[in-house]
Amino acid sequence: MVQLITVPSCAECNALLQRDESRLRQDLMTLLGPPDTGDPHAEIYERFERGLQNWPADDDAILSRLLPHHDKVEFLIPEARTNRVLTMIARGLHYRCVREIVSKEADADAKLLPPDQALGVLKEPTCSGRLGKTFSFKAVVESDGYSGIWWMLFWERVTAVVTVVSPDAKT
Repeated sequence: MVQLITVPSCAECNALLQRDESRLRQDLMTLLGPPDTGDPHAEIYERFERGLQNWPADDDAILSRLLPHHDKVEFLIPEARTNRVLTMIARGLHYRCVREIVSKEADADAKLLPPDQALGVLKEPTCSGRLGKTFSFKAVVESDGYSGIWWMLFWERVTAVVTVVSPDAKT
């Protein structure tokens, strides 16, 4: 069973990001590729493949972002969509850990990184958690209660780092 983190949010927020979340999952599955036996992303990869059979346009969209580069192929993942989804995950985790809602005016920036990068960023997290081999996170939330840095690991192979700076901290 695929484990998901759920946090309270409004229906409008969920509706706005639902397609983005689906596309980011597709991007990550394309990036990870077919799993070996026992890989943490095996179950969701099967769902991803079934989805491509049902929606050939999704398959075409993925193929259009494969670009030859020297002696290999690069896969382009849209930065704006990735930033939106990862930022919303960080906001949800923030609410889960701190029980405060991050202001919509807060500045946030998200990056996908290779799995061996950013491991030492959060040596003393103020918040952390794990959902089996599906997802883990660590965070340091600043004393303002809103600013922080969130480190996330998906399927033990894709790392994301999200920084959030509250509007009050910028002054």
